[in-house]
Order: sequence, then C-alpha cells, then structure tokens
Amino acid sequence: MKRHPEDLIFEKKKFITELSNVQEIYLSILVEDLGLNKEGEEWLFDYVYNSSEDEYDDFGDYLEKHGQKYENFVN
Repeated sequence: MKRHPEDLIFEKKKFITELSNVQEIYLSILVEDLGLNKEGEEWLFDYVYNSSEDEYDDFGDYLEKHGQKYENFVN
C-alpha cells in the first residue's frame, strides 16, 4: 500500500527537527568543553555550519585566515 505524501512529510520533518536538536546539543557541549566565550561560539558555529571540509585545515586555520586568534575566545 502506498503511503500518503503528508505522512512521509510529517515523518521526515520530525526526524529533521530531532536531528537539529541533537546538533544544537553537541555544539553547546563542544563550546562548554572548549571554554569559549559568546564571540568564540559564533566563530565556531560559522566554521562548523558554513565552511567546507577542504576550505581550512582546522578551526585554528579558519580563525587565522579571518585575522583572529583562538586565545581571544577562551574564557
């Protein structure tokens, strides 16, 4: 029996929302583990969500190429 499109949409929407919540939790834990201040959290968010894997060697390289230093963002 073929499923109704709205059932499929609801199911996938629920999964995507749950995935988003997990991403937020993991990012928050990472920020806390690194001891980043609010500005550091914003830079990390941009690095994680808006840069490609081959664009930078690592987070330090990302910051350096933007004229920033990791040390400036640690509490």
